[in-house]
Amino acid sequence: MKNLVCLALLFACISCSEQKEDNTLIRYDLSQSVSLNEPEMIFGFDDRYPAWITVKDSIAIIIEAKNKSSFIALDINKKEVLKYFGNHGKGPEDVIEPEIISSVDIDDFVMFEDVNLGRIRKFEVKGEDRFRIKKFIDYPPEIFPGSNLSISSNFIVSRTIEISKEETSMFHIYNRTDSSVIDVGYYPDVKELSRRNQDLAVRLALNESKNRIIAGMYKIDMFSLFDLSGKRLKSVYFSDNYIPSLAWDDNGKYVIFDLKKGYAGINIYPTNDFCYLLRYEEVNDETVKIHLIQVDWDGNIVKSYLVPNDTEAGGFCIDEKSKKMYAIKHAVTDDNEIFYVVAYSLT
Repeated sequence: MKNLVCLALLFACISCSEQKEDNTLIRYDLSQSVSLNEPEMIFGFDDRYPAWITVKDSIAIIIEAKNKSSFIALDINKKEVLKYFGNHGKGPEDVIEPEIISSVDIDDFVMFEDVNLGRIRKFEVKGEDRFRIKKFIDYPPEIFPGSNLSISSNFIVSRTIEISKEETSMFHIYNRTDSSVIDVGYYPDVKELSRRNQDLAVRLALNESKNRIIAGMYKIDMFSLFDLSGKRLKSVYFSDNYIPSLAWDDNGKYVIFDLKKGYAGINIYPTNDFCYLLRYEEVNDETVKIHLIQVDWDGNIVKSYLVPNDTEAGGFCIDEKSKKMYAIKHAVTDDNEIFYVVAYSLT
């Protein structure tokens, strides 16, 4: 068994070396990142579990867990909850574990997918009909079931979440006009992994007018830039060990990432002119280093920020009108959990 482990680790090292000789692979230095000031507290929840956030027209839409209502609508300016909505169920306006869909050219409403119900839905945040869940489009069977969707007028990019078979594609580009699909292969591709579509999972951002897709990876310290034909243009990494260490599972059969030794990964949020990456790095058991990285749609770094490490590294969004990042903070006081919606100024 020890020989097998050594061979696997040797193969991984060779694979990493080969990746770094690729002239499309670039390292960005984050040592000159600007530290963000303490955030403005917008609202606190001691009986809710906010997990994801997006902002539209000064209304924060928050996905929560562990409650019968799936969405919270929060007025940022007034700092008050407007509505809890999206009951858990299978009715026409019910939802089960929704996931916000990003878009930079469809701006009239908030979109979300509900893979459990096979639906892509929308709701508005203004007007008499606001917060009423309606059908947006049928879920294309060619890319169902999917996750981390990003939609434009003519395309959808998504990651397949089916785990019953070995996936050969990191993500898919779906043409809404003719229903054709382009499968984009893994990069980096650690072939000995048995759960590639889980351990090499991507977060996706699409900008059709720029002919660009940016893929950040949940467990890999890098992002990659593609065009809408699926061609990889370049990849950017932030640390020498951007691919985590590998290890066998308890059955001695599968090679998996060993995250006990610390890891880094990327979350992502697109806007019209830029794409924002939230990079989190587990330094040790008690310290997480978080960077907010602003890149243009050619993958060039514009600015990077160091975020206080008590901010959750999951849900975040950028409001370019106010030049703020909205995020979720988590605190434990007297054995009670409190979650805060906070705003960081980027000016």
